[in-house]
Amino acid sequence: MPQIALLDVDIHNSSYLPQPLVGLDERSNREETPMALYQKALDDLVHEYQGEVWTRAGDGAVFLFPKIARALEAGMTLLDRLWEVNSRCQANDLQGLVLFTRIGIHLGDAYLQDIAAEKRGTVQDADLNTVGRLQKNCPIGRIAISSQAYEAIGVRRPLFRPSLVQGVGEPTFVLSERFITPQEEGMFKGMDDSQKRSMPPIPFLAWESIRPDEGLTLRTVAQLLEEPILVILGESSDRQGTLASAATSDAVGIMEAVAAVKSNPALRVAVDVWSDTGDLVTGRHMLVVGSGVVNQYAFAINGIMRHFKFWKSDGKVLNQLVATANDRSKTFGVHGMDERDAGFISVSKSPFNPRKNLIWVAGVNGMATQAAAQLLKDLVVDGGACLARLGYSKQPYPIGCVVVPSVDPDTSSLSLSDYYRKWRIRGYEVVRAVYPSGNYLQSDRRRGMAS
Repeated sequence: MPQIALLDVDIHNSSYLPQPLVGLDERSNREETPMALYQKALDDLVHEYQGEVWTRAGDGAVFLFPKIARALEAGMTLLDRLWEVNSRCQANDLQGLVLFTRIGIHLGDAYLQDIAAEKRGTVQDADLNTVGRLQKNCPIGRIAISSQAYEAIGVRRPLFRPSLVQGVGEPTFVLSERFITPQEEGMFKGMDDSQKRSMPPIPFLAWESIRPDEGLTLRTVAQLLEEPILVILGESSDRQGTLASAATSDAVGIMEAVAAVKSNPALRVAVDVWSDTGDLVTGRHMLVVGSGVVNQYAFAINGIMRHFKFWKSDGKVLNQLVATANDRSKTFGVHGMDERDAGFISVSKSPFNPRKNLIWVAGVNGMATQAAAQLLKDLVVDGGACLARLGYSKQPYPIGCVVVPSVDPDTSSLSLSDYYRKWRIRGYEVVRAVYPSGNYLQSDRRRGMAS
């Protein structure tokens, strides 16, 4: 039976784009808006690769191509041209955002070509449904193809890898490589090429895009952990670049916190350097564990976060925590103003998909991250009681806290190296909290103790 290649494409989360980006502004040169450039790229692909428009509405389209090779080349060319759009428009038009597509490719019955244009909106077809699911579930910035398409692309198979994509109903393969936008280059400065390539695209690069909604505070983190969520642990190596190996204690603390949650079969755990970790980031809440020294996801989002981040200079993230509230900053850690062993927990929307949320737990060292993980566990067990005990019993609740480990009195004779190596953090003290408004409260440490 004759077959035809179907390509389905859409802009990721286009509803979040400001109106000027979708071509509704009043500027004289409307052809230079990002979305106008994207639409022109679609027009050119149809002509260059002998395709046919099946349907086209807004920023989404379905095209038919006579051969799978042409559909694949058209999709990869579109990714190249989208890099050009981001490069040309980054300064003013994109306002802290990046344009990324989802592309699905599948083989279907050639009879689709014979259906009249006016009837195509009502056609029910299994192949159209499959390519639509591929597109909707495709990791952003990449191309997802069906197993039939994978078998048909021949020598191009090494370009694709098996994917964790769900919702398609059959095995799915995803383009291994993706373009790094000029906007992301600044975020990724300091990573080596392999680390950059393993990072999923980050479309929302401004704090204004991921500022937590009114109902998202530390009091609600237990709810996030009961929903589909991805825990990302750091396992970067100093042999790969500026990142060092992560402490096992990071994983231990998070395991205890997650164990306190109601049974959640939708929870997934992944490592930052795994190539398919990024396949899951847009469809789930995220819990990123570790600083930018040990976790490349933390390294990348560090520059986006406003209230809690690590000092970064010339592409290197240092073991120094910066807590900022309404333009007032305080540093913790080595060479900081206070507290050498400081960690934090914060909540925000996800930079990968603002319809999902992000919890970040990290510290300037493993001991500090353990302390932050202990706070997370207490919030999971009973967020209201935990915050009340710490002195935050009334709304608005904080969106983040800085903690330091409380050391057992009988360990005072140990050297610092012995403590790091042999001892579990059993408690913490909260020394600073930031509210959704950006205001902060420096805690009474005697009141802010937990164990």
